[in-house]
Amino acid sequence: MPACGLAAAAIIVCGLMGCRRTGRLNPPRAAVAGTVTLDGRPIAKGEVLFLALSGESADALPLVDGRFAGSVTVGEHRVQFASYVTAKREVFPYQPPQEVLENTLPARFHSDSTVMAVIKSGSNPRLAFALESGLPKAAQR
Repeated sequence: MPACGLAAAAIIVCGLMGCRRTGRLNPPRAAVAGTVTLDGRPIAKGEVLFLALSGESADALPLVDGRFAGSVTVGEHRVQFASYVTAKREVFPYQPPQEVLENTLPARFHSDSTVMAVIKSGSNPRLAFALESGLPKAAQR
């Protein structure tokens, strides 16, 4: 069978049998809402990122004045947090500085976060994440 015939046969078989996918096309979702504080104060501007342990999804919800709400996939998640400030940085050589958002939280709240949340189908209780910087009270702003 010529090479193009093999390719056509593979496409037909894949179409008839279905190609293997690593995740569901439309995993079930549920509404969540809650608050995030740092040392007892609401985080003014940021994101809450729900990373499904199944690897199927990552859902980022905006965080404004310590509150977030939205839809995320059902299941177990590792939760990451970001608190943004606007800063001017040189992004491109020989170009004027650009305004960028910088995450001011330490890695233990985002890339190294161990915070977990289980999202169930239907209604979920309000989530409350109270982050503690661990800094002495005098060092906190």
